[in-house]
Amino acid sequence: MAGSRHFALDLLTAATASDAMAVISEVEATWDVGWKSHGPAQNYGLVYSQSPSPITSFAEPVVNSMDAVLMKRYREEHGETYDPATGLVTADDAVEALLGDEHDESITIIADGEGDYPNFIIKDTGEGQPREHFEERFLQLAAGSQFKEGWPFVQGRFKMGGSAVLPHSEEGLKLIISAAYDQPQQWSWSIVRNNRSEAQYEYLTRGGEIPIFDGEVRGRRTGTFVKVFEYDAGSKSNVTSTFVRDLNRVLIDPAIFVDVRETRDYAGAKSSTLGGIFNRLDQPNLQRHLTFDQTVYADFGEPFGEREVRLILFKSDQEIGSSDDLSKSTKQRLVRPSLHQDGAVFYMVNGQAHARERGSFLTGKRRCQLSYTGRDMLVFVDLSDFADKTKHDLADFVDLFAASRDRLTQKPIADQLRDGVEEAITAFEPLQEEEQRRRQSLVRQEQDEQTTEMLQSLLDRNPNIRRYFDTGDRLRAPGGDTKDPEVEYNSPFLPDEFAIITSITKEEVKTW
Repeated sequence: MAGSRHFALDLLTAATASDAMAVISEVEATWDVGWKSHGPAQNYGLVYSQSPSPITSFAEPVVNSMDAVLMKRYREEHGETYDPATGLVTADDAVEALLGDEHDESITIIADGEGDYPNFIIKDTGEGQPREHFEERFLQLAAGSQFKEGWPFVQGRFKMGGSAVLPHSEEGLKLIISAAYDQPQQWSWSIVRNNRSEAQYEYLTRGGEIPIFDGEVRGRRTGTFVKVFEYDAGSKSNVTSTFVRDLNRVLIDPAIFVDVRETRDYAGAKSSTLGGIFNRLDQPNLQRHLTFDQTVYADFGEPFGEREVRLILFKSDQEIGSSDDLSKSTKQRLVRPSLHQDGAVFYMVNGQAHARERGSFLTGKRRCQLSYTGRDMLVFVDLSDFADKTKHDLADFVDLFAASRDRLTQKPIADQLRDGVEEAITAFEPLQEEEQRRRQSLVRQEQDEQTTEMLQSLLDRNPNIRRYFDTGDRLRAPGGDTKDPEVEYNSPFLPDEFAIITSITKEEVKTW
């Protein structure tokens, strides 16, 4: 008879959602299976109130893995509860103090499967969860994040969590397998599914308890595996390209870099690194594509105070196109109209985008009115300190960011932030000078194009003139070749004779 370990590993290797459902049917035929509500009963409203974007949603379990790595290292060095005396407030603080430049922690995203969309497995070397806490921390939706309360350098306490991926996964299937860092080889597991008849997501139990087993999982003794089945990330291509590019725009400056691996039979690279937009922008090759990369300081008033705004302006297409050393494709991986539609101004907390403004914030008449430079800009505002209760009320954070983590709210504090960002951008004189320069350059270009069009139209209507231009011959007046070029010609006041001049060509005869 198949055991708990067998079922868990079968689900971990299942190629499609249908294969996973077949394993679940086998489990139900073998065990006394019960299904518990994944949080409150009829929880569709809670799940679907989160981000509608599959990329923003997928960032959540990845961020949870980053949290797990940092919390494990903290517990190993400082104990089970957070001590403010350590001074670890942001994710950057925690990475510097707990990991340093060299460490053996890892987070990996693996794409596999045979369906229309990939299965994604996220595995990490983080703290994992002990059996006594697995159910409450992984499977109780918003309530599960409460154990992170009071840990300012982690993200998972903001109530979104890994359930955001469920609407984008076939059958709402998400498998979780985990063993705590201090309880090696003691694994717990369950799988979440979409029960449409009850309008709720629910998770599997055995006799009312979470299934368990002992041993190693893919060579791991501790950590966590999360698998979502046939995940619709908006693209069926190799995940090391478009998927990584889009995820970099959400995890702008991740605390820990993530390995991304493509195991399906797709053309292109089989591995890539998720390192965020900042990592890409800081590379020398990319810097050569920039007009400037400048951090400006502006006073936003309370509760924001003085704040940094990072302004990135790419060179214009004309400048890049005229250079043998620059590539438009390099620029377009970060700025182009379709990407600006998704976001051009980013509000960050611990390296993750919590809200974005579309490109119209920069180019439109309602805000910055940068018609010529705005289309080539990215703007970043760091609000990580709003996650620190010693500096800001939690109500400020809630009033500022929508639960979907894709936009600011419409409350006064959010409008104040928008106004401050607009002022910081428009007050930067080098940007205004560049806006004027590009405007004038494009006006001259348009004038030149109009002149060219007028000349072309003139030539089209006058084939004789076109022939003269095509041959390159100098135009001569009839009879002019008989004159001595060294003798100055003085025209009489009145002509003393008239001559009939006839021009005969293959096409026509003309007489003057």
